[in-house]
Amino acid sequence: MLEEIAAAGKTPDHQWEVLLNTLSRDTNIRPLPLKTLLVRLEMHGIIAPRFAFLAEYRLRYHIEPSELVNRFEGERAAFVRLIVDNIPIARTWGMVDFERLNKAGQTQQIDSSRARAITALEYFQDKGWLTLEGKRMTDVYEIRQPDFAVETLASQLYDDCLMRERIEIDRLQSMLALFESETCLTRRLAEHFGDGSFGNSMFDALPDTEPGRCGHCSVCYGHPVRLPEAPLSHR
Repeated sequence: MLEEIAAAGKTPDHQWEVLLNTLSRDTNIRPLPLKTLLVRLEMHGIIAPRFAFLAEYRLRYHIEPSELVNRFEGERAAFVRLIVDNIPIARTWGMVDFERLNKAGQTQQIDSSRARAITALEYFQDKGWLTLEGKRMTDVYEIRQPDFAVETLASQLYDDCLMRERIEIDRLQSMLALFESETCLTRRLAEHFGDGSFGNSMFDALPDTEPGRCGHCSVCYGHPVRLPEAPLSHR
């Protein structure tokens, strides 16, 4: 993936187009950690999100294509005719080929850019003349540091992952230690979040409860939690 980003950084526009599911499949990284990795690349200043677009569109006419063309005049009619002629319909639906539209527009000296074509098709849909469907959301990133060292960055990202893993493991261990605590759970939670109001009237303590205990958690009732040992702990 980093090599792909480096290659995109050498293009004139320094842009990298990402189809998340396709990138996930090609890199063998699940979508959720892949999103995290992209965020890490943003934090390292390598990439920056710019915009997103739907890579594929298809349409289905509700009126005859010739009638659609006749609703316009002059250059607009020529542009609509260009769209109609270059979107072949297979039975019901037709796939929009923006590259084909652009080439046909250059030949006829008509502005048939992707942006104009999408604007026109969305207008036609708003009028009820056709149904337009888009899919394959594509995110576009700008390569902010096109000359980064691939191996060095890969090592940094690997170290970042290890650090995050250790932090998450420590967090889970702290949570398990809290559940297995033999001291008041409410008090420990209050101390964890910096709440110094423990022990005042906001806690509905049981009668005869000793100071520093809430009187209504499992520990105060004399039933501290004992989690089962992990299966591998006996090996």
